[in-house]
Amino acid sequence: AEPIQVERAFWCPKLGNAETEWEDAFASDPAAGVVAVADGASEGIFCRVWSGLLARRFVEDKPAFRDPAEFPKWLAAARAGWRQEIDYPNLRWSQQNKVTAVGAAATLLGLRVGPTGPDGRRPWHAAAVGDACLFWVRGNRLLATFPLADAGQLGSAPFLVRSSPTAGVVPPLLANGRCEPGDLFLLATDAVAGRLFRDADWERYAALTDDDWRAQVDADRRDGRMVNDDCTLVAVRVPPPPG
Repeated sequence: AEPIQVERAFWCPKLGNAETEWEDAFASDPAAGVVAVADGASEGIFCRVWSGLLARRFVEDKPAFRDPAEFPKWLAAARAGWRQEIDYPNLRWSQQNKVTAVGAAATLLGLRVGPTGPDGRRPWHAAAVGDACLFWVRGNRLLATFPLADAGQLGSAPFLVRSSPTAGVVPPLLANGRCEPGDLFLLATDAVAGRLFRDADWERYAALTDDDWRAQVDADRRDGRMVNDDCTLVAVRVPPPPG
């Protein structure tokens, strides 16, 4: 594996919520070239645990999902892991009932960047369920977005990865390409993605401080440029090849 650089990882909860109520998640293994974000759906139970587990498991397991049988197996293991993490046997009966009836749900977006090929470029592969979005930028120009093409596709009912074994399986959408040294990938949960679709200065996000980011989110919410929701943005750079 060849490394990537995680240049920035920004997050903040919904306006009016404490930081402990943030239900998004992100995880990365820069040395292995893997990063993921997830967005917990607020109507469930223990959604923060679920989104965190999905992001972490994607980074740890580095699944490709190119084989259609792989995602259901991976999800079954994640569902079992979630029940362990929430300590299901020791929950109150009312919580156990909600875990059984509703469970948790989240969107998921994962990116893997492979090693440099003979042409100096690196393959990348992304997988997504729902409306967390990947923005691929070169020289401050947007090359592609995935899985959505524009802000109009952001809705109130995205596809979700659900914790309940009876909820079925929504297979991930897959994308791939070949990136170059210096390329920038931005991974954003839906509220931030909606803002990014209307932006043009992509490189700015790789240079913001945490305070700048929070100030921008506050201003965007106040001015109606961003919906009030949990926010997460991870900026990843493709470095020059080693040596």
